[in-house]
Amino acid sequence: MKGNKKFFSSLDCFATTEIKLGDHTYVPIEGKGPVPILTKQNKRKFIEDVFYVPNLKVSLLSVGQLMQNGYDV
Repeated sequence: MKGNKKFFSSLDCFATTEIKLGDHTYVPIEGKGPVPILTKQNKRKFIEDVFYVPNLKVSLLSVGQLMQNGYDV
């Protein structure tokens, strides 16, 4: 999850819902899309289906979900 639109290479604003955080609060999701990252080999790749949560103070990343989708962590 990211809290700033500028990190997305594109954004599907029709993907809206709410998600429950670890502190049991709910936050609105106002879209999803790919976020570019730079690998150790200095290659640009994308993490797909990242949720856009406006005003989220820190980015949240699930290592388990990345591994399920074929990423090496």
